[in-house]
Amino acid sequence: MKCKFESEYTHKKCDENALPGQDYCIFHSDFPKDKDKLKSELKNKITNRDYNFEGYKLYSLELSNINTNNGLQFRNATFKEDFILKNGKVSSINFYGAHVIGNVEIKGSEITKFVHFNNDVVIGGDVKFNGTKIHMGCDFSNDNEKEYLNSFGVCNFSSIDVKGKLDFSNVKICGNINFVNAKTQKDLSFQHANINGKADFREVIINGNAYFNSFWENKTFKVKDEAYFDGLNVKKDLHVNGAIFNKKVGFKRINVIGNSNFSQTKFLDDVDFSNAKFEGETEFEKTIFEKEANFKNASFLFRGIFAELNPFNASFENAWLKNVIFNECDLTKVRFKHVIFDNCELSTSKLPKKIPEHIEYDNNKNEELKSISDTYKRIKKALQQEGEYDLAGEFYIKEMDSKKRLYHIGRTRIFYEFLSLLTRYGEKFNILFGFIVLFYAFLIVLVYFCHLNQSSPWFIYFNIITVPVGSFLMALFVYIFARKMAR
Repeated sequence: MKCKFESEYTHKKCDENALPGQDYCIFHSDFPKDKDKLKSELKNKITNRDYNFEGYKLYSLELSNINTNNGLQFRNATFKEDFILKNGKVSSINFYGAHVIGNVEIKGSEITKFVHFNNDVVIGGDVKFNGTKIHMGCDFSNDNEKEYLNSFGVCNFSSIDVKGKLDFSNVKICGNINFVNAKTQKDLSFQHANINGKADFREVIINGNAYFNSFWENKTFKVKDEAYFDGLNVKKDLHVNGAIFNKKVGFKRINVIGNSNFSQTKFLDDVDFSNAKFEGETEFEKTIFEKEANFKNASFLFRGIFAELNPFNASFENAWLKNVIFNECDLTKVRFKHVIFDNCELSTSKLPKKIPEHIEYDNNKNEELKSISDTYKRIKKALQQEGEYDLAGEFYIKEMDSKKRLYHIGRTRIFYEFLSLLTRYGEKFNILFGFIVLFYAFLIVLVYFCHLNQSSPWFIYFNIITVPVGSFLMALFVYIFARKMAR
């Protein structure tokens, strides 16, 4: 009697004979089964280059050095232990609906078409694609929008080379995932993925778009442990909007040629964008930074927007900001040391009365006054480019006050003190106006009570002192007033 198994896909019945007294063959029968007989039958099957294992219930299977134009079919198969493919070359691998209690390892192999791990695949151990090359695509998606790949071990795809796209949409990984040095010629998608362990995407090259985002209210891309995207290279757009990162995240040295979207992303621990390079439009709107964000040496080369970031504890030291807008952000804890502002907007955000470096200097003198003065100067120039001259004037005063403290004593310090006292370095002409009013009021009182006139012996000394001083004060007032109005 033939085995009663029928393929749900092709509706083709199994050609094997059923076991005595049973409805199914050695391959499709339930566990437990005779391991030696099963091993012998598998060997014969592989010798005959038959790689259709649909619906099989196996303990384990290892294939080495096979070369076939046919695919490996494991649709709805069950493995009590591991599946291993080493140094093989096959057209495709289909794990549609499969259940592997152990590990899946595809190492040093070449797959000329597709890999399918869709429709509620369950992997109880590790998933490894080390050094494997996939020519067309790797599909882990599910049309029913379920969390389909439940892996409880380590998903390892390091150095994988895929000519098509890699789709892990809605995936749930209960352990770690490793994509170090992976490469895909098209898109990489982890939309709405849930990774309970660490996520490692260092040095990944994506020639299409990269999706680590969420756009449904009840679905999120989430990493519960640390995540590393250092050296990530995306040739098109990078989407991380709406994602949640529970622990530290590294985006060091990433290079995105297209647009980047980090809007409404939640970084619940430190995040590092040092030496990142954004060549397209970059958005950080309503992004949540619970702790420190590091943008040191980062480059925004086209356009960027940081909007409604409260709080925002970040460092842009040595960063290049081109056409970057800070809109309704709290910048009181943001460091702009040695930053290059190129046509940026700061005025709609809350600016600091004292920059963080200045506060640190006042507390423990760790920062250099020259660097503090330079930061105030850079913010001032950015505000001037924006046309916010009054606000720029406030930072000019802070710049000059910091510069003044570089000189402890001497003519230079006296000169700065004089400018500060009379005009706040030319920014407060109302102070000078007050001085002029007081000066001439004093002269009137002096003339009245001392009875000074042209016949008085003190009149010549009075003129020598008052005329030059009065002329200087008036000239200074006219200069400052004209300077302010010319803006």
